Amino acid sequence: MGIVEICISFQVAILGIAYPIILQVITDLDNKYSSVLITELFEGESVWKVFKWVLRISLGSTFLYIVKALWEIWRQIDEIFVYLLAGLIVSSATLLVISFIFFIRKILKYYYPKQFVRYLIKKDNASN
Repeated sequence: MGIVEICISFQVAILGIAYPIILQVITDLDNKYSSVLITELFEGESVWKVFKWVLRISLGSTFLYIVKALWEIWRQIDEIFVYLLAGLIVSSATLLVISFIFFIRKILKYYYPKQFVRYLIKKDNASN
């Protein structure tokens, strides 16, 4: 198994296993604090936005890799394209894992009330 296939496996694991759990945790935030504003505040976080964009880029590059594998003609056109595409998959999978780690850290701040209050105070002090 090559590096591209390993990166695709990470993408599949994050999308298939972790993403549904993350969405459930975000829904639980709404129930836990009985406030839609908390969920909206969380969805406005830059970590959430970055994670969603990196996930889209990762899935798009994987889709292109699959299309390339299906069309035998692309192999005859240019090897440089294959290397660029492999580099895109590896870099996007790496960014996906990194943004996933930061995203989980942000979820934990929101999930525990004591940490969440500290976070809101710190955020409010930074804005003033």
